[in-house]
Amino acid sequence: MKSIFEASTDTQKCCDFLADKDRVSYNEISRHLGRKINGRDRYVLESARRRLEKQQGVVFVVERGVGLVKANNGQKASLSTAHPIGKIKRMTRKAEHRQRLVNVQELSADERLAFAIGRVVLNAVGKTTLRSFRNKIAKEIEARDGELVEINQVIALPRHRGKK
Repeated sequence: MKSIFEASTDTQKCCDFLADKDRVSYNEISRHLGRKINGRDRYVLESARRRLEKQQGVVFVVERGVGLVKANNGQKASLSTAHPIGKIKRMTRKAEHRQRLVNVQELSADERLAFAIGRVVLNAVGKTTLRSFRNKIAKEIEARDGELVEINQVIALPRHRGKK
């Protein structure tokens, strides 16, 4: 079982302050803690946010330059799907650009195999972040009357569904 580490007094104080707030400014948090929370002591706020999310299911979104707002259900859905997909898409694109810099001829047989496997995996991940792929999934979910689709079902989808 994973051990739970004790929070610092500042982190716990920040958690207690944020727990019942729907909207809070950085200035309010800074005054309460006596620390520059949107400056050098931002780590205290980030620790408190992670702790609240993990232990109480409370998620805050940033109101840029102002403070934090408790996330609504739609924002939580976006944070758990659209945001990671965007990050993964950027990461795979960057990795694909870096792959062009690799001289495959200079790799050992083991390195070449690992590189080839990695390229295929990254290519597959990259393809699944495309809008066309998500549209394909959406059509399949609609065809199943809203039933969730598992990854093995998506992979097995015909390339041009509905066209004959």
